Amino acid sequence: METTLVKIDDFKALISTAPAALEENKASYATALKKGEELIALASGKMDDIIDDQLSTYISRVKATIKTMKEKREPFTQIMTMVAKEFTTLESALKDPVERCQKLRDAYATKKMEERREQERLAALRLAKEQELIEAEKDYRIKYAAAAANHTLSLKQKELAWFNSLTLDKVESAEQSINLIGGSEMESCFYFTVTPFAYRYATQAEFEEQFPAAERQKLVTEAFLTFKKETALFKRELMDMLPSKIKQLEEAEAARIAAEAEAKRRAAEAEAARIAAEKANAEEKVRLEAEAKRKAAEAEAARIDREAAEAKRRAEEEARKAEEAARIAAEAEAAKRKAEAEAALKAAERKATSFVDAQADLFVQAPKVKEGYQIIAKDNSAWLLLVQLWFEKEGHTLPADKFENMTLGRIKTFCEKYASKKEEFIESKLIEYKPVYKAK
Repeated sequence: METTLVKIDDFKALISTAPAALEENKASYATALKKGEELIALASGKMDDIIDDQLSTYISRVKATIKTMKEKREPFTQIMTMVAKEFTTLESALKDPVERCQKLRDAYATKKMEERREQERLAALRLAKEQELIEAEKDYRIKYAAAAANHTLSLKQKELAWFNSLTLDKVESAEQSINLIGGSEMESCFYFTVTPFAYRYATQAEFEEQFPAAERQKLVTEAFLTFKKETALFKRELMDMLPSKIKQLEEAEAARIAAEAEAKRRAAEAEAARIAAEKANAEEKVRLEAEAKRKAAEAEAARIDREAAEAKRRAEEEARKAEEAARIAAEAEAAKRKAEAEAALKAAERKATSFVDAQADLFVQAPKVKEGYQIIAKDNSAWLLLVQLWFEKEGHTLPADKFENMTLGRIKTFCEKYASKKEEFIESKLIEYKPVYKAK
């Protein structure tokens, strides 16, 4: 930018005379000051018409001196003002391109920040969807494992109930029946209906794409193989229990037959004693009746003992059955817990991987910006909320004069700066905080 407001040669010539003019003004100043001090001291002692005239003359002469000093000073101060103006004009002229450049940078920074915010939103959405699909797969695996374990448990419970209900007349064919356990089960029996997962971000179609039918088929195959292993072990256990079961049934049958024979013998003896008593004389009759009663009592006691022994045997058998049933149920529950733990571990590993991948999507360096907020009042009543915030945070501490001079514009500026500094916002539909980015 060129300017011809001040001619350099004229400026140099004038400046060269400035020291002499300044010295003259200093001399005039010193003379006037000395004379004034003398008159003031004289007038302070006494005041009369002569001194009053001298003061009047002094005042007129000093005013004339000031005028002369000003005339000598003005050429220099005027040109210095002009020079200063040229300096400031040059400086001010550069503010326009700087501001325009800054606005371009701010607009670009705003665009980049908005793009980054959108990237962050999409990355967060992708991460939420991926982790939800991982959670859905874990849920599917756990539910499927529970269904498979319940299926195996149901079969074991049914066969165990059959085994426990065996009688001596059927025990001979038990070995053949045990060998047939689970033989009719096919892999197709393990296609269970699993309750769908409650999706928030993903869909069932996306789940089936991520966890395809081939992967779900692996669960069916694995469950069927596990079922065959468990049923083979279960059949072996029943085979191991079969000899003791047969012995138990035989002992129970023998005890029942012996007890019945003993009961019949005692009943016969008691009946014979009763008949003999009817035929005997009175004295003998009394003795025989007593003997009959004794034998009848012994028979009753034997019956009670037999029933007690049978009750004890049944109780022990029921306890054994309950223990076996509990063991089978515990095995099924352990299988469920193991499946849950494996599914949870696999899900945790995949979630960690998906989180790292999501962060990698945001590896692009963010623009260096200074962030702020612009408050948009959507209704005049919104200003009351701004005034309230300002009063609570600052206004109540201000002195009256500053309080009176506060404007709505300055209050709005305070609220914008407060939001930028504290990240605290007025929660209202009447106010919008718009992010503002300034490139650094």
